[in-house]
Amino acid sequence: MATSADNFDANDFEVIKELGSGRFGKVYLIKHYTTGELLARKEIKLSHLPDNEDARARTMLEVDVMKQINHKHIMAFRYHFITIDYLHIYTEYCSGEDLKKLIVKLSKFALPEKLIVCWLSQMVDALKVSY
Repeated sequence: MATSADNFDANDFEVIKELGSGRFGKVYLIKHYTTGELLARKEIKLSHLPDNEDARARTMLEVDVMKQINHKHIMAFRYHFITIDYLHIYTEYCSGEDLKKLIVKLSKFALPEKLIVCWLSQMVDALKVSY
């Protein structure tokens, strides 16, 4: 498993597929050529960020916070680097659907209260360490 930033090389990964996109960039599923480790790579187009120092400082602060968090309900940070056009953030890949898609899919059924309480408990637990 690639974990040392000293040994990190973006060319060691192949893009498997695009996982999603948003206002600031795209997220890809990538695979390490040698180890087979799957990661998510978020590419944030710097030109899409507000054009001021405060916005860039907040973005880098978010990266610094991500580096420090180690929690079972938060995707683990692996690496980051900046090119002239993009901020690249590599995180643990979590397979399956995100919670929003799961809720939409299950909305035709009555969700058990225990399940809802479990999800909320996990979210609150994760929020406690991230703020």
